[in-house]
Amino acid sequence: MKLSTKFLKDYVDIDVDVKKLAEDMTNVGNEYDSAEKLINATNLVIGEVLECEAHPDSDHLHICKVNVGGAEPLQICCGADNVHAGGKYPVALEGAQVYATAKDHVTIEGTMKIKKGKLRGVESCGMLCSGPEIGVPVELYPSVGDAGLLIFHEDYPLGTDVRKIFGLDDYVADFEILANRPDCLCAWGIARETSAALGTKLTLPEVTAQASGSTDLRL
Repeated sequence: MKLSTKFLKDYVDIDVDVKKLAEDMTNVGNEYDSAEKLINATNLVIGEVLECEAHPDSDHLHICKVNVGGAEPLQICCGADNVHAGGKYPVALEGAQVYATAKDHVTIEGTMKIKKGKLRGVESCGMLCSGPEIGVPVELYPSVGDAGLLIFHEDYPLGTDVRKIFGLDDYVADFEILANRPDCLCAWGIARETSAALGTKLTLPEVTAQASGSTDLRL
């Protein structure tokens, strides 16, 4: 059974890393098959485009000055149709890892590392990103269109980690549930086992029920 470790933390205090959690859960009989990152994209922050000008040697590229919360804005070349001055977008910084997409801008074809380079002779120090490029399905922002950048309308501080905003800084744990432990085929069951394995506090929500209609069970 696969379960988000963040979801698990809603019910039980987890004060160890994923590797130690896997060891402790396996030791009490709940084999922990694997723990995978929810996404592989890294080094992503919110940036605001301060200036956006047409590239002198391209009919679709723009040269943008982008504030990512640092001392100086970054110069980034971008070919998205919806990039404009004043817009806030995900920015993959130099050294970041993002998803590489096909020509449809949706289909994932592995990952790529962002490097400082030149586009048509103009230096570019990062990348403005669409949803699929950072692991966010395009269905979550249909108004942008397949080829557009993901736009932040909320007033997040510049430089904020994009993964935390979307809850993507998470691991998905895969537990092997034994046939004699059907009580572990739910989040609460795994939370109880985690609490026992780690010796930490378990907090389950209070469940109440109210009868309605007839309570006469006679046939």
